[in-house]
Amino acid sequence: MLTVTQVKNLKDDILTDTVPYRGLRVKDSSAGKSFFYRYRNVMGNVRQQKLGTYPSMSLADARAAVVEFQQMRRDGKDPKQERQKVIDRTLAAEKEVQWKEHKQSYLVQDMVGHYLDEHIEKNRNYKGGKEVRRVFERDALPILGQIPAAELRRSHIHNLVVTLPASIGRDVKREVRAAFEHGIAAGRIPEELRNPADKIKVQRQKSRKRVFSEEELRVFMKWLPTAPVSDNVRDGWELSLLTGCRSGEIVAMEWTDLDFKTGTWNLTKTKTDVPRIVQLSKQAVEVIRRVEPDGKYRFHRRREKIQQKVFSVAMYHCKDELPFAGWTTHDLRRTCRTMLSRLGCPDVVGESILGHSRSGIQGVYDLHRYENDCKEWLQRWADWLDELKKEPVEPGTDMQLIAQSD
Repeated sequence: MLTVTQVKNLKDDILTDTVPYRGLRVKDSSAGKSFFYRYRNVMGNVRQQKLGTYPSMSLADARAAVVEFQQMRRDGKDPKQERQKVIDRTLAAEKEVQWKEHKQSYLVQDMVGHYLDEHIEKNRNYKGGKEVRRVFERDALPILGQIPAAELRRSHIHNLVVTLPASIGRDVKREVRAAFEHGIAAGRIPEELRNPADKIKVQRQKSRKRVFSEEELRVFMKWLPTAPVSDNVRDGWELSLLTGCRSGEIVAMEWTDLDFKTGTWNLTKTKTDVPRIVQLSKQAVEVIRRVEPDGKYRFHRRREKIQQKVFSVAMYHCKDELPFAGWTTHDLRRTCRTMLSRLGCPDVVGESILGHSRSGIQGVYDLHRYENDCKEWLQRWADWLDELKKEPVEPGTDMQLIAQSD
């Protein structure tokens, strides 16, 4: 029978115990002295289970473990399998505790940070990456950032996107969904969780009939020079109002298409795919020439043209800056057309200014562009705006919208 002295003095050898602890072995190696239980399972195969290391495990403890394993064999169980089951249950319990702690500490802002650093920064260009970061920092994280990622619910995202313009809401939904999927793929969010951004309905852009009243225009024109927006946005809004052009046409403006001697803009890329010459008032030329040519586009960032939605995003974040609400960049174009009619501009000239295609027989046979007339009326419109800006805002003026959405 083994003794403590034998175990203690064992060197580069193997000792075995005897009845009633048959199967107990102690082996000395470079890793130290280790206790093993050697036995045959129910299939008759020789198996060996490590019990512990001396002196952390004493000879008495090793014998107690052997007695326990011998009872398992008498019960028809495999000691090695039973030990593994205990280990698996322990690890599962520890993992469950870790997950619970992780779920509470791993917030949406952490999930987004990993998504930006590990995916967006590596797979998007500078412009695209910065836009995604802006979507999160300005629109999503202030509301969702402190929610544990594993507890993010569809209702959280729904309640956010319904308060945003349709274009911004779509961006928020798309990027939050992608960030959640990245978190699952990286093992930071349980795989069994359903992506909360799935099946979120983003409001559609409604047809609008919104125009600025004269008083709203006065307030807007006085506010614009100091508006908390970029120079690109400020100039783009003013040009949309002065020319009646679409925001998508404005952001695509190229220096080579401008002729300052004649005060014209050769607009080759339009929504209707029909090129036209935009007549520029003196005031519109001044807006365009506020910056020196630097690259291909007039409205650019790092020599790449800005995105059209920059205008709508800026408008959304300025919604509390003005005493009236519910306006969009396209309302400036509509206001230009409406006010031209109010000033007495003939309908055919007003439609030519906006680049609308004429229908029916008139569209087939009357191909005149009315360029001189467009020039005259756009200059009248710009001069009228200048005079409007000189007038003080009347105290107590009703600033409610003068038109309703469809």
